[in-house]
Amino acid sequence: MEQDNLLPEPDRDYLAEKGYVFEIIPQNGVVHLILKEIGFSEAYNPKTADILIMVPTGYPNVPLDMFWTFPEIKYANGNVPVATEVRQQLHGKNWQRWSRHHPGWRPGLDNLRTFLTVILKEVQ
Repeated sequence: MEQDNLLPEPDRDYLAEKGYVFEIIPQNGVVHLILKEIGFSEAYNPKTADILIMVPTGYPNVPLDMFWTFPEIKYANGNVPVATEVRQQLHGKNWQRWSRHHPGWRPGLDNLRTFLTVILKEVQ
């Protein structure tokens, strides 16, 4: 399967519209979408990181859930953001998992755009 077809067309269009640099890695039936060098607000250190989103089989009817960052992100004061203590080895890197859940996922309405809006609202 061509990598361009691993995400729904609205998501591909959104990534292109926003000019994201990204990588798509198929992984055991799940698509790993890595957004490169996403800016974080002054409240965080470092100021840029890659964000990994796991796109499950059944998406967009199945919700996107959590995200991962590399390198590790802390607050500028050195504190660790809540629910980010878990690390996972993925693609040769030690990713920081942000346990963020979105129980109000609306199949047919929500997608990568709405999920990223929630993520970016927190970190930018």
